[in-house]
Amino acid sequence: MKSSTITENNQTKFINLTGVYIVSNFLIATALIGLFISRIYVSKLVNAPILKAIISMLVIAGVYGSILPTQTPQKVGIKPSLKLQTYLEKLVGKKLEFRITPSCDISIVESPYFILWRRQTVYIGIPLLLDTDTAKNHIIQAIEQASVNSPKRELDFWLGIASVTSNNFQVWKPFTKWYINYLKSVNDSNLEKSTKVNNQDFKLYFLSSIQVSNTNILTSYVKEKGMNDNLLVEASQLDSVCSNLWNTAHHYYNETKGLSLTGNLPKYQDLCQLASLDLIDIPLDKLEAGLAERTETITAYSKLSQVNLSEDEYIHIQQVIKDISSDVEIITVAKRELEYFPQIPSFVVVCCSKQSYLDRNERTILIQKQLQSKINQISGDWTVIVGNKHDYSIKQIINSIN
Repeated sequence: MKSSTITENNQTKFINLTGVYIVSNFLIATALIGLFISRIYVSKLVNAPILKAIISMLVIAGVYGSILPTQTPQKVGIKPSLKLQTYLEKLVGKKLEFRITPSCDISIVESPYFILWRRQTVYIGIPLLLDTDTAKNHIIQAIEQASVNSPKRELDFWLGIASVTSNNFQVWKPFTKWYINYLKSVNDSNLEKSTKVNNQDFKLYFLSSIQVSNTNILTSYVKEKGMNDNLLVEASQLDSVCSNLWNTAHHYYNETKGLSLTGNLPKYQDLCQLASLDLIDIPLDKLEAGLAERTETITAYSKLSQVNLSEDEYIHIQQVIKDISSDVEIITVAKRELEYFPQIPSFVVVCCSKQSYLDRNERTILIQKQLQSKINQISGDWTVIVGNKHDYSIKQIINSIN
């Protein structure tokens, strides 16, 4: 009763807080846009009317894009076919947007949509769709829970915004961080983020499939149950989307040794995703400790070991670096000696950049950031260090590698 009273008293507070913040940023952005456009049209540097109009549109898109959350949070899920979408809408008697996931739970996610509007999406695990009655009851229950608990819905919304990695959210980050902590204090800690279902049957099937390197987990599961062949298309698509997740799970359970750098390496990000999908049981504090271990700054005191590369592997890694920046040469490739989840390796590439004396520091930092951003897109966990062969810190790191 007390928790319910606190929740009701805080609903108006958080609505006012977000309203004031959004409106104030919107007004400031509008004022800046008006100032910029007025200066563009009175400027003598730009005479062509078409060019003035193009620059004005770019200013409007850029300024509003930097303050308004209009992107979709990252979450594993695929759009159902038109047939399945229609079936689900008839099942619950409501027109909703659905996403099919590889998990065994249902969650309602509200994401930013067209400036200040919100779009509600139902994420439902594919194993739940095999039983019509079970699916209907759980979807309706999840919708009802989401509709009656405004603070929890607000928390899920802002957690979604925080999950979007984009420079467009730089203005929002300080407010988002504070506001999420505020909403967590408002919400009852016992509330579940989603409607959990007893998924031991699917988890055991998942585990046995991974151990025998079966990459068609969801497709095989639907076929084995034989209750709804209409799901085979979605199951096949999900298996394709989740191929990296299945690969990481295989390495995690089998502790695969001697991984090839030219192969499909497991990624720690995928391990975290598997845990969030409740497909792998890993304590949150252990996951966070593993992430901190992998993201700590490389120094001479870091535990690193030499990686013995074949000629093909060295050429492959060198080509990846060269494709990103031709001014960079690989000095050595090492591997972190990990305490947490060593079956998901983390590699370190130490590079030397061709640089002039005047732009050495700024250019090196820029190249390192560019390389790190691009190398994160390939399989595996990588850290890039760019320096000069004569830099003392680089020498220390190289000499510390076992």
